[in-house]
Amino acid sequence: MNKRMLPLLALIFLISCRAQKQSPSPELPPTPLLTSEFLWGVANRPYLRILESPDSAASPKEVLRQGDVVRIVSKVAVGRDRSYWFEVQVPESGIIGWMPDENISIYDSSAQARTAQVDILVNK
Repeated sequence: MNKRMLPLLALIFLISCRAQKQSPSPELPPTPLLTSEFLWGVANRPYLRILESPDSAASPKEVLRQGDVVRIVSKVAVGRDRSYWFEVQVPESGIIGWMPDENISIYDSSAQARTAQVDILVNK
């Protein structure tokens, strides 16, 4: 009886060891460059344009004054020099646009940005 079972067991073993079809791996979205839920920024120059796209030749959507607070929506590297641009939202108006990184100081929370705003306005 053992001799008859041996070929059957070998066949079961071979069938169970054959290559299984791999299910496709899920596609995950790219990891954002910013890790916290929201970052906040404060305009660090007297008059700054928020632009329609991350391009200095883009049309302006809004003008910020030094000390204005914005919410950071995203960040991208643009051009040969890979300079960073922030997509920002003006909380008061809801307008969303783009600013180069050198025009904005970044903070981890709205409270920190508001404190920096007061410091900027007092020391003007």
